[in-house]
Amino acid sequence: EHAKPVAGSFPQRVPATSDEFDGKTLGPQWQWAANPDSRCYALDARPGHLRLSAQPEAPVRSLPSVLTQKFPAPAFGVTAKLALQAQRDGDQAGLGTMGLASNWFGVRRVEGKPRMVLVRCAQDGKCAEELGAELPGFTAYLRMHVTAGARSAVWYSGDGLRYTQIGAPFDAVMGRWVGTQVGLFATGAPGSFADIDYLRITP
Repeated sequence: EHAKPVAGSFPQRVPATSDEFDGKTLGPQWQWAANPDSRCYALDARPGHLRLSAQPEAPVRSLPSVLTQKFPAPAFGVTAKLALQAQRDGDQAGLGTMGLASNWFGVRRVEGKPRMVLVRCAQDGKCAEELGAELPGFTAYLRMHVTAGARSAVWYSGDGLRYTQIGAPFDAVMGRWVGTQVGLFATGAPGSFADIDYLRITP
């Protein structure tokens, strides 16, 4: 704690966190996992949405175009709405925690149908996945709650009203020097992409 340098009472100001993706540029809260590549995303392809072009499939930690932001608080909630445009089975898009270990969940095309998937990758790079229920469409609402100690739990919905938990809660793991991050990504065949309508952070 430190005394305010200017006397008086002022409205509380906090860094940006949520994003409706309705601007011409990404907000200052966002970081890319590697150097930014304008071929991997667009804010003008569909007004009011962030379009993430699919990258070749690989463990999330090795993907360059994962859009991330640092955990905004010790405890918070995050909800994202995304729509996957898949070209083939295996194309997917998701939301998760990124660090030395990564945990993410999202939509994957399986036998031509949208299915939920939960993937957990340990610090040694070994990943385990859990295939979830079929969705009514390729649009999904993804929700994550983080509590003290970075304990995290995730839910999904096909309509934004009824949410279902997938998997057991897990502990998010920090990265090498940037701490733990929330991340969005898409992988799959060339021409596949995900449109992110919004990402909203709540207390």
